[in-house]
Amino acid sequence: MRSPTLAWVMVAAYQSEINYSISCFWDGGWTLKIGDEQNGFRSSSVYDTVGDLERDMPKEICRLYPKSRFAKEYAAQTDDEFS
Repeated sequence: MRSPTLAWVMVAAYQSEINYSISCFWDGGWTLKIGDEQNGFRSSSVYDTVGDLERDMPKEICRLYPKSRFAKEYAAQTDDEFS
């Protein structure tokens, strides 16, 4: 089954009230942080390409929030199961 797009992941995480931050700095890659400044970041990773970020972001959200609405919706669209 085809993986969800980055746009789908971003909107689904937002709708599930999962905070995240994506930033870039020219040749420094793409930084994904899951969490927020007020409550703390639970995860931070740097990716060379947006494709790598797109592949890993939903899996990292599911790892951190396995019982979330996001994890359930992601599992329904893919063969991955998170509980």
